[in-house]
Amino acid sequence: MADQATRPFSPVFTDLNELVRRLASILNLILDGKTNNTGSVTLTTSSFTTTLNDRRIGTNSVVVLSPSNALAGGEMGVYIDSYGKQTCTIHHGSASTTRTFKYAVIG
Repeated sequence: MADQATRPFSPVFTDLNELVRRLASILNLILDGKTNNTGSVTLTTSSFTTTLNDRRIGTNSVVVLSPSNALAGGEMGVYIDSYGKQTCTIHHGSASTTRTFKYAVIG
């Protein structure tokens, strides 16, 4: 069994005031939009699909794409399916140009 220092998100708080301060800090970051659920993906060139791997993706997740360059902005018919543990598939047109999207994982 891992000790408290090596377990993810299992801090030991002996001071209740410190716990409240940490929770308030985390909640303020969330209110400022700092939810740590974003990333960037470049569509695979000369292909009709791109696999997006992200540890936050699950079978009930929603991935929202936002074009981050002009070529991505012109991409029509993009959709996402095949959601699984830490992965999903983006379907798109085949092109030899680089098309980059920013994304957010929800759920």
